[in-house]
Amino acid sequence: MGAIFIGDIDVPFYKISKWTDTTKVDIFPCDLYYMDLDGEWSIDDNDTIIDHTTNARPEIFVARISAENMNNHISPINGLKRYFDKNHNYWLGHYEEDNKRALSYTDKDWANDYNFSHEIRYLYNSQNYDACQYDSLLQNVTKINYLQRVMSHSYSFVQLACHSSYSYHSFYFNHANLFASDIFGLYTHPIGYNLFCCSACKWIDAKRSIRVYLAGSYLFGNSKTLVIVGSTKTGSMLNFSNFYHPLSQKMCVGKAFLNWWWITCGNTHNSAQKWWHNGMVILGDPMLQLNKDISYKCQDTINITSFDFSNQSNLHYYRANQTINVDNYVIPVGTHVIFDAPNVNLGTNFICPLGATFEIRNKGCQ
Repeated sequence: MGAIFIGDIDVPFYKISKWTDTTKVDIFPCDLYYMDLDGEWSIDDNDTIIDHTTNARPEIFVARISAENMNNHISPINGLKRYFDKNHNYWLGHYEEDNKRALSYTDKDWANDYNFSHEIRYLYNSQNYDACQYDSLLQNVTKINYLQRVMSHSYSFVQLACHSSYSYHSFYFNHANLFASDIFGLYTHPIGYNLFCCSACKWIDAKRSIRVYLAGSYLFGNSKTLVIVGSTKTGSMLNFSNFYHPLSQKMCVGKAFLNWWWITCGNTHNSAQKWWHNGMVILGDPMLQLNKDISYKCQDTINITSFDFSNQSNLHYYRANQTINVDNYVIPVGTHVIFDAPNVNLGTNFICPLGATFEIRNKGCQ
């Protein structure tokens, strides 16, 4: 169970001591406030959260889709239109993933941590990921190399570990900065990102100021990106396998994110967990199944005699060179089916009830 906030929905802010200097505080957006339905929250005179106790385990996931804060790059309305156009096309099957392959891209400070580089292998399996970690001799993790990879057709999901602020990634090699305004104009291909990048998802600050931020540039710019998991403060996700394992089992991003919270932090969150993780958010569509099975079958003729319930995706896609024959087929509510062949024959026992959808295309396996 979860919720999607569309537009400029009120932001809860959390105040916590800085890790490196406890005399100073960090104030950041905290959607965990909406996710935890039965915990106890302490609030100061400025309506800022200062503590979270009792049962801190979240019951629902929450995601946000809002382009209210992209300055002159795109208006809030046009940002939402652009996003929902590509999101709609994705769910209809028009917006196909170029390659079901993952990338972990890890800069210098985390290059020696095996988990950073390799726990993403659980997403699509150990044969379908690339791990690129900083090597001083190879000089392989750079701003230019990162852009080449995300602008290629090689990856559908990327985990980036790189020092950042809300407005730029800062790569160690040549101290090169990649700004949110640069990302906005690039046509990048990954559907989703896990940004281990401090404050990359901080769309607004405690002063309610408007800013162009990294995650917003990935989502509302020229990219194919539909969902981002990351933090509104210093710190991000750890224990990545608790997120990627459920994704590999065809769980949607929102449920996998909730699973990560449960396993990583449990019912009570200690001070380190609050500092590391209380800024974690989902931006974009939490219903995406990154490891969904779309039924591409490029044979000459496909005969379909029943609905395939083993495929838990909301989208079923069949393609044939010549003909698709369908009979005794009932589409479940909430499912969209695409039949793509020069000839599509729907038998008398084909049923599409209210709440289900289908379409016929005639392109086939071209």
